[in-house]
Amino acid sequence: MPKKSFDFIVIGAGTAGCIVAARLSETPSLRVLLVEAGGSDRSPIIRMPAAIPYAYQSRRLGWGYESGPEPQLFDRVIDEKRGRVFGGTSSINAMIYNRGNPLDFEGWASRGLPDWDFAHCLPYFRRMENFSGGADDWRGGDGPMRVSRCPAAHRLYDCFLRAGQQAGFDITPDHNGYRQEGLHIAQAFIGDGVRWTTAHGYLRNVKSRPNLTIWRNALVHRVVIRRGSAESVLVARAGKVARLVAKCVGLARACHQELVVLAQFFQHVGRADVVLIVVAHALASTSEPAAIAKSRHTSPSGGTNSGI
Repeated sequence: MPKKSFDFIVIGAGTAGCIVAARLSETPSLRVLLVEAGGSDRSPIIRMPAAIPYAYQSRRLGWGYESGPEPQLFDRVIDEKRGRVFGGTSSINAMIYNRGNPLDFEGWASRGLPDWDFAHCLPYFRRMENFSGGADDWRGGDGPMRVSRCPAAHRLYDCFLRAGQQAGFDITPDHNGYRQEGLHIAQAFIGDGVRWTTAHGYLRNVKSRPNLTIWRNALVHRVVIRRGSAESVLVARAGKVARLVAKCVGLARACHQELVVLAQFFQHVGRADVVLIVVAHALASTSEPAAIAKSRHTSPSGGTNSGI
């Protein structure tokens, strides 16, 4: 079984994985491997916003997850879309961009996570965005992710907004800006007429970095845990299985330099599927192991926020 070693191993080139791999590989001395079970995102049904029904329903581009029977819906089973392609679910979703409500962030802070209040998170939203409406105190104007207002030129859109206003509702000019509450025109991750995924925004221009290795159609079968730390991963690719080792994992307990990122965790037919894990030879400034993003079933972890 071949054995390969990297400083960072990012499992899953999804919405978060593309960002993590791009940011880590900005440091030329670090060797970064990005592993994706799916294939390329170079497809018209991904790039063309109007083709969303085809991307959303494609079995080739998704994992085919379903919820358990929902007791309040007469045991109905609901599709739980997760992308299996570069860009992850950002390559198949409806592209609509809504930030969380600021009061949700304040709620996390009040329950013991002070670095997750909205004032701490806002700079990272702004850093990510390239908003078609321009930059201000709330919005970013030169980030890698293009965000635009959806076309709403038909007179019926204006009638709908005015009807809501006459019914007593407010109209907010930018629901991702100063005030979220109110009727508004939707915003989407679309730029120059194409879907803007994190693969497009973060990875497109950095794939040629010599310290960044990208594996497509590579399925992770196992994350090997020893003494509570992720030691290595087993990856099947092109009919072969490779054991991939992160450089500092063996020293993690002694040097406090292990960084583990778990972006998505999904229970499916009794099996836990880890979609993104980073096992890192980590940051000199990190004094303790820190999880900067946790499973979909938990609140954000404490610790220092990582730049997007």
